[in-house]
Amino acid sequence: MPNLLVCDSRSADVFPTKLDKVVKVVVPRPKKSRSKKAEEEEEILMIEGIEVERDVFVKFDVFVNNEEEAKSGPEKSEFAGSFVNVPHKHKHHTKIKTWLRLGTT
Repeated sequence: MPNLLVCDSRSADVFPTKLDKVVKVVVPRPKKSRSKKAEEEEEILMIEGIEVERDVFVKFDVFVNNEEEAKSGPEKSEFAGSFVNVPHKHKHHTKIKTWLRLGTT
């Protein structure tokens, strides 16, 4: 079973938000002193509650910093994945609510 990474209460200060600027959120990771088996498990970063208009192109990228001890900037970030909504028309519901699930190692 993969480790699920979820935002803590500090994310409530950030979300919900319009993605018209860079948004940074601290997500606690499992302790480094885990067993060898636990360390080899894939970690899952889950972004829930994404709301977009169906007929609007939306794209955002997710980057993660692997350094827990020190504050790190974009130069130490790794690309984790992207969310993309390709515009399409439906006769019902103009908004969709979805999620993004990214595997990290």
